[in-house]
Amino acid sequence: MAIEFNGKDGSPFITTIEAAAILKLSPRTLEKMRQKGIGPEYFKIANRVFYTLQTVGAWSGSKVRRSTFDPPRDPPETCARSATGKGPGNPGA
Repeated sequence: MAIEFNGKDGSPFITTIEAAAILKLSPRTLEKMRQKGIGPEYFKIANRVFYTLQTVGAWSGSKVRRSTFDPPRDPPETCARSATGKGPGNPGA
């Protein structure tokens, strides 16, 4: 992956606050999406979270729809029960 310098300080990274502003989301919403694994790809360096403009742009571009009938491109957030009957809704089966 080629690294380009995106940040206002010449860094290749942008912060959660900057990424949230680009996406017009609150930083907390972006944090929750990251915890659920449904947000843009990120980097974690020394306990700090960073994004790049490329990953934020690619993620937002994957959300494009032409109509309300378009199915989501991402897999559903819930996990289907496996053939054995075990799954998140029935862990002891």
